[in-house]
Amino acid sequence: MKVVLLSVLMIAYHQSFAQSLTSVDHLAIKKINPCVQFELPDSSKWKLIQDIPPERSKKGIVMFKHKPLIDSQNRPVEPIMAIIYEKLNDTLDVVEYSAGLIGTKNFNLTWHLLGGYPDYSNDPQSAIFKGTYERNSIEHTVFIGYIKRDNFGVEIICDRTSEIVPELDNEMTTFIKSFTISHSCPKNSEN
Repeated sequence: MKVVLLSVLMIAYHQSFAQSLTSVDHLAIKKINPCVQFELPDSSKWKLIQDIPPERSKKGIVMFKHKPLIDSQNRPVEPIMAIIYEKLNDTLDVVEYSAGLIGTKNFNLTWHLLGGYPDYSNDPQSAIFKGTYERNSIEHTVFIGYIKRDNFGVEIICDRTSEIVPELDNEMTTFIKSFTISHSCPKNSEN
């Protein structure tokens, strides 16, 4: 009986351990808000490098960094995808939310609206932009997505050097398009 019980406990432990290994990145989803759903980027290319839960009157941040890619000048480039989330005033709509944030970037961003649902987002309360800026004499291309539902907002930023755009366009736009905020999200939910 002890051998059987020990075997059952060992199997349960190994299954639990294996499950925790395959779902480590899924913790980021649960920490954002139980109402936010998105597909995680390919873990063989993207690593979770930052996961800061929101504190009072602060935003939460989750950030993924791509394994280094080498550009034409033999420089390592590490594109990022970041999720910034926060509780909001319920009276804002997605247009007001995005307008209030896209103009506050600390670099000279030239941008245009790509659209929203259904072409660039799976959430009807969304606005997706594409832009460029220069940092250290290197041009960057960014996709910036905004989703707003009730008192919860998500800003998604996908940034990489413009030279490597063709390699990552599909991954980054797929990442942004995967986000939704549930219609049944309770207004007093945590985070």
